[in-house]
Amino acid sequence: MKNKNSYIDIATDLIPAPRLAHSKRVAENGKELAMHWKDNEDNAYLAGLIHDIAKNTSPEIYKKKGITNISKTLLAVFKDFPCLWHSFAAPLYIQHMLNIKNRSILKAVKWHTTGRGNMSKLEKIIYIADYIDPCRKISTISYVKELAWEDLNSATFAISVSTIYTLLATNRNIHPFTIQCHNYYYKFIEKKRSKEICSRILKSLN
Repeated sequence: MKNKNSYIDIATDLIPAPRLAHSKRVAENGKELAMHWKDNEDNAYLAGLIHDIAKNTSPEIYKKKGITNISKTLLAVFKDFPCLWHSFAAPLYIQHMLNIKNRSILKAVKWHTTGRGNMSKLEKIIYIADYIDPCRKISTISYVKELAWEDLNSATFAISVSTIYTLLATNRNIHPFTIQCHNYYYKFIEKKRSKEICSRILKSLN
């Protein structure tokens, strides 16, 4: 793996400045959480840095860059959930543009928006690190950040709850993997705890 500065230089060429600033914050969040939860800090930093590298891309842009192995499933995501395309399609982009093959990093990038059931520790760390960027205008960030230092599963569940409530309130479609994430992590939390999390999230959003 290249050193941290090498990837920052590459990311600078591929990510617009405002998005790069966000990506660096996510990278630092990821590194701090990885340190706290004894996961690979370098992988967390790199996954955070490149998690949005495919933002503002499209199947056409991929083809122009020589990425032709775009599955029908990915094309369906672009059609039905365009805001999620960048995460699902990012592994192809990262492998082609950066020659990064580390599966744990690629998966952490892929699942940083929807989450899913049974995520790895790194996947949960990047899912959380992206959400708790302090520059986001989300009223639940402080609470989720608090949970993240106590229990990754509770923080993951809280983000899924917040996402589902927000999408429902704005009449937007909810991706099946977000629902899967919610249902899976609900099982890891005591009933009283899950009710408390739902109550706190809903109160913060209203």
